[in-house]
Amino acid sequence: MLQKILSLLPGGDCNGYGGCGKATCQACAEAIAAGESVALCPACSQETVDAIAEAANRTSVEIEEQIAFIACG
Repeated sequence: MLQKILSLLPGGDCNGYGGCGKATCQACAEAIAAGESVALCPACSQETVDAIAEAANRTSVEIEEQIAFIACG
């Protein structure tokens, strides 16, 4: 289950700056597998959240899709 969840995450290892609060996608996948929200990663689409929920054998949740804004210095 853990590897399937990890394979569905974006894989950016954003050090928690992406919104999940975890240092790596591995840590995010572990948190989801341990019972945290299947929508923990805000970079995931509804389709991906649904797939994560299926992989974790849990009920999916509806998300509000967001668009990232990156300001360069």
